[in-house]
Amino acid sequence: WVKRSPKTYATSTADVEETVSQVGLELRESALQFFRNRYAGKTNLRILVHIPDPGISPAGSFLFENLRASLDFIGIPTARLDWNSGTHHALETFHPNVILTSDNHTYLNRIDWGQLKIYRRKQPTLLGLTASLAEYGNSPLAARLAVARQRDVDFFYSFRSPIYIAERTEYRPFMDSGYQILSVEFGANVIDYYPVHGIRRDIPY
Repeated sequence: WVKRSPKTYATSTADVEETVSQVGLELRESALQFFRNRYAGKTNLRILVHIPDPGISPAGSFLFENLRASLDFIGIPTARLDWNSGTHHALETFHPNVILTSDNHTYLNRIDWGQLKIYRRKQPTLLGLTASLAEYGNSPLAARLAVARQRDVDFFYSFRSPIYIAERTEYRPFMDSGYQILSVEFGANVIDYYPVHGIRRDIPY
């Protein structure tokens, strides 16, 4: 994405840090230019992202808000399904056609499934849950897949790589149940996180 002029080799730690910072900033700016509003006006997607309260799940709040912000940046309209807001209000004010949440009881218990069912009758809406394994601390998968079928879940998604998903046999029940697992791998959100030269190192690694 970015074309840089040749640079001499760094000769000190400071030179290395400055070179890495500069290259990082150039790559970031190039990526931002490439992806900013790239899909604006090119898709009818309207994605509602379920975001937990930071007091309930700091990691989940951070993860899902970054996902929402990244989708918004590339031009796909998004909105938050806040932890303490009513499901009905979010549906009727934003009119999503895709909803993303986590296949975890703390998330699923915050959704008004009756209201969602009514909404989906008049507005076709895809529902996606995280492809979570019992081996990572969730409840048994078979029971959750049965509930997913009852609630007309359309797909599952994972923050792990497609290779990892394909190689772990524990994911096989998703496919056996007719579900597709979409891979949305973890990555740094360069909108907010990028190298800055000259900041004193305060973390010992």
